Amino acid sequence: LPAHKHLVFAALDDKDVSSMLAPLLPLVDSVIVTRPEGQSRAREPAELAALVPGAQAIEPVSAALAEAEARALGDGGFVLVAGSLYLVGEVLRRIERG
Repeated sequence: LPAHKHLVFAALDDKDVSSMLAPLLPLVDSVIVTRPEGQSRAREPAELAALVPGAQAIEPVSAALAEAEARALGDGGFVLVAGSLYLVGEVLRRIERG
């Protein structure tokens, strides 16, 4: 696996974010938090970023992905998308559209 991993993460308000992030944080080099489009129940990216030292809050998802991809291109790493299934679904739709 590539040495560098860049996480794009989002979560809804009712989720245990600390438990979701705990297994991921030791594995990644950077964290970008965002909010899935149209999800009023999504936790504020700034609030998520405050939970993770060094995390960056970026909206919309397309900008968060662009930043993560730029990081991965710069260091030969890859992008990991995790957290909310709404986020994962949005990313998959973007990939399918090309």
